[in-house]
Amino acid sequence: MPILPGKTHFSLAFKITAAVLSALTAAVTIFSFAHSYGLIGAAPPLALTVGDLGVSWVGLAPANDTLASLGDTIQLAATVTDNNGTALVGATIHWSNDNPGVVKLIGGGRVVAEGAGTATVIASVGETFGRSRITVRQKVALVRLNGDSALTLSEDERRQVPVHALDARGFVVPFGRPTTWRSLDTTVVSIDSAGVATGHAQGTTRITASIDGVTAEVPARVMARPKALEVVSGAEQRARAGGPLPLPIVVRLVSTRGLPVAGEAVRFRTSDGRGSADPAVVVTDEQGRAHTSWTLGELPGRQRLLATDEHLDSAAVIVAEAEPVAANTRVAALREGLRGPAGRLLADTLGVRVTDSLGRALADVPVSWSTDDGGSITGIETRTDSLGEAHATWTLGARSGVQQARVRVGSGRSVPPLGIDAVAAAGAPAKLALVSGRAQKGRVRAPLPDRLVFRVTDAAGNPVPGVTLALEASAGELSDSAPATDSAGVARVRWTMPREAGDWHLTARVPGMSREVEVPATALPAPPANVTFGVAPATGASGKPLDRSVSVTVTDVYGNSVPGAVVLFTARSGAVSPRKTAADAHGVARTRWTLGRTAGDQSLGASVVGISGARATLTVTAADPESTPAKRKTTTHRRHP
Repeated sequence: MPILPGKTHFSLAFKITAAVLSALTAAVTIFSFAHSYGLIGAAPPLALTVGDLGVSWVGLAPANDTLASLGDTIQLAATVTDNNGTALVGATIHWSNDNPGVVKLIGGGRVVAEGAGTATVIASVGETFGRSRITVRQKVALVRLNGDSALTLSEDERRQVPVHALDARGFVVPFGRPTTWRSLDTTVVSIDSAGVATGHAQGTTRITASIDGVTAEVPARVMARPKALEVVSGAEQRARAGGPLPLPIVVRLVSTRGLPVAGEAVRFRTSDGRGSADPAVVVTDEQGRAHTSWTLGELPGRQRLLATDEHLDSAAVIVAEAEPVAANTRVAALREGLRGPAGRLLADTLGVRVTDSLGRALADVPVSWSTDDGGSITGIETRTDSLGEAHATWTLGARSGVQQARVRVGSGRSVPPLGIDAVAAAGAPAKLALVSGRAQKGRVRAPLPDRLVFRVTDAAGNPVPGVTLALEASAGELSDSAPATDSAGVARVRWTMPREAGDWHLTARVPGMSREVEVPATALPAPPANVTFGVAPATGASGKPLDRSVSVTVTDVYGNSVPGAVVLFTARSGAVSPRKTAADAHGVARTRWTLGRTAGDQSLGASVVGISGARATLTVTAADPESTPAKRKTTTHRRHP
């Protein structure tokens, strides 16, 4: 097709115009680039430039990224395009950050990690913007354990082992990541999941800590450190004051686990400056032991030797007893003339004072008390006080009379014991007892065969003299109704029975005592003196027995029935059965009488065998069986007192 002239000029003009615009655009782009990098002065932030015209999209690359260490940087690239997707060069880009604590913008899209977290960086051109999400997540690159220095523990010591995780630039990674702990030899050092190490046995090992696959390792050592000095032997020995102990003193230095510590200097010294240890400084052997000899000071009593080590705050104390020497020891009683009730605690305490030959008080000397007379002695102090005195309480033995206490100073092998006397007196009347005369039997109006013997004792059983008894008899007479006890605590009295036979009693008491003693006695009737027939049967026939038995009562001169008396029945006619019989408990004897065949008066005699005059006669008139009833007549022979 042919080209028209006018159209050619228009096309040429369009091309020229396009070239001019391209040149201007390139100039603006160069100016914007120079402005964005600070090569020329900056325009106001919101001011639009020619290059900002036509912007439809802004993009950032990378859109997402992660930084592993604090201080790491990343360069963000911003792309600006128009509606056709053509990159616009020279647009003015404004940068912003929503979390400055995580990243910091240092110009031109350059970002530096500041702290853990996530931040969004925005690049904007006018009202169009693009985003890039930046995450700062520190990655462990190095683990530092215990400051990279060796761990030193003592036995049984527990300690937190410090551990730090660092990123590649040496910044500390915050905690929150799990740590795996390990000890190569747990018999030396063990470590728990919290990083607390515990020393066990002496030796060396290594401790490791792993965080996110990164491991650190440090050497660990357990050292034996002195914990205590133990007394092995030589304690509680005895020797004369000023003399050497028979056995050496042995102490042992041990660690916290009780193992011996060798090569340590142990020093020995006395607590009061008296006496000496030889040698005074001893280095412990492989068993941790140190030996020395101890010469006691001149004063008797307990003495102390101190063993010390410079690594310990306390000392081992060895105690020995310095025995008093007889030639230089004096023991004297503080009180004399002691007296008190037997079996009771003395009102005054026992006391002794121990001095040397110059009269100086000897303190802290052991004192012991004893007695062989019963009772008990209790020391108030087991050793003499600062005045050289020791005291005791004494409960006297139950036996009245002189009792003795003995006091020993020291072990008693050197200084002879001292005796202290006390008089034990009978206490107040506490018991009244009948010694003899209980349950006697005696004739009426006659003294009992034996005297009544009473004894008064105190609570300990000692006889109490001079106590007046109060006696009261239910009947009869006493030789003394208020007898007094003699030196043996005994009182004696005679008791005469009354006229009446039977059981009687006597009451004895001590004024002030509620308990009484009752003494029973039995009054026996006198010998038989009288025989009396009882009521004879009302009827009887000759040749036949009476319809009931015939009875007699035997009594003494006071009218008391006499049991057991043997009665002899004698019939002048007829027959009796039994002919001889003993009276019962009521003094009554019975028999059966068969009358004779002859009618008329018939008699029956009764007499006590062996007793003259004690007799009676019963007369009965026997009738024919068909006649009137028989009549009786009684004759009694009676004695009077």
